[in-house]
Amino acid sequence: MNADRDLFGAPMLEGTMPSLRSRAHPKKTGHAAPIGSGPSGESCKTCHHYVRVNYGGIWRKCDLMRKFWTHGPGSDIRAKDPACRHWQARAQEPSKAGKV
Repeated sequence: MNADRDLFGAPMLEGTMPSLRSRAHPKKTGHAAPIGSGPSGESCKTCHHYVRVNYGGIWRKCDLMRKFWTHGPGSDIRAKDPACRHWQARAQEPSKAGKV
């Protein structure tokens, strides 16, 4: 088979050779609503539903989407993503100062 011809014998144009390393990125489905549809100035990291799970590494997920979690990057979120409309403030943990 000639390297400058395709499978059917037609000449290949330069730059048309498919890359062996190119791979389609999975569609991100980790957010419960469109990114940025929540309060301005807030992010996923400040949300009550933001969780970090350990699947052999730490992965950031939205707890509202737990039913749809995969063990791959398709259901991941980024901590710095703008908040969605389901954003809720995290509950404040009691202070440990002054306890004996």
